Amino acid sequence: MKIFDDPNFGGGGRFKARYCVHFAYTRQALKLGLLAALLGFIFVPAFRNTVTGSTVALIPTQDDVYVGEEVYGLMRPGLNRISDPLVVNDVRQIFGRLTDAVPAPEHHFNFQIDVVLDPAVNAFALPGGHVVVNSGLILETQNADELAGVLGHELGHVTRRHAMRNYVAEAGVWALMQQFVGHSHVARIAARYSRQLAGMKFSRDDESEADQMGWQYVRRAHFATAGLEHFFARLADHERNEQESADVEYLLRSHPLSQERAMTLHALSAEAAADPHIQSAGFDYAELRTRVRELQLQRFPKK
Repeated sequence: MKIFDDPNFGGGGRFKARYCVHFAYTRQALKLGLLAALLGFIFVPAFRNTVTGSTVALIPTQDDVYVGEEVYGLMRPGLNRISDPLVVNDVRQIFGRLTDAVPAPEHHFNFQIDVVLDPAVNAFALPGGHVVVNSGLILETQNADELAGVLGHELGHVTRRHAMRNYVAEAGVWALMQQFVGHSHVARIAARYSRQLAGMKFSRDDESEADQMGWQYVRRAHFATAGLEHFFARLADHERNEQESADVEYLLRSHPLSQERAMTLHALSAEAAADPHIQSAGFDYAELRTRVRELQLQRFPKK
């Protein structure tokens, strides 16, 4: 800063002193501004949601794929993946129609699906597009349209980046700091929290958004949009009758308000024009369920 000692700059050392004081005030103002932002992030939900959305928007979707692959790599040894050709091909046929229906602007992910032997009625999607569906879910669904509805819902979580939003929101202060120091390590750090990401629950708004996105994908793939509605209606019966098994109870905990969501989906279908191009699954869904039941009983004889 010797340049400010030059008399030609009008004031010499006095200018330097004023500059240093000004710089100190500016730095202090930045600290106070950052502190205010952090407090807003912690205590003001609307502000937190805005910051979370802005942060995720700055993270490239390639990081979603990286995180999902890292998480799946850690989970894979513990998954009882089904390799039976009939099961794999049938489920992939449904999934493929759905991913083909995802519009190009939302198709920046690496969509994959695995079927695993697990009696819990559940499916989940990792960041980046990897979906895992349990055998218990296939047995709970009655037809291909219902399974397509659930898988479309999971794709909605992927394309709307809900898992990454949850991660950034839970990271809190660290995520906000990334606004200032960059995002080069976001994916690596997120992958360290693989268990939390894999078992993460979504907010009511996220679930609703995933329902609506899934409904669109199902319609574009020419499945009957009533599938997910009927599936949720059956879950609502479980909720009302309190007769759910432990396997169904897991899904009810992670996907609450089934009746309300079924009504919302019904309203979407009622407002839309009938799809004259609905296509069948192209295979015998009853045969798929029978084969999945056989495999599940071999692995879990008491189920």
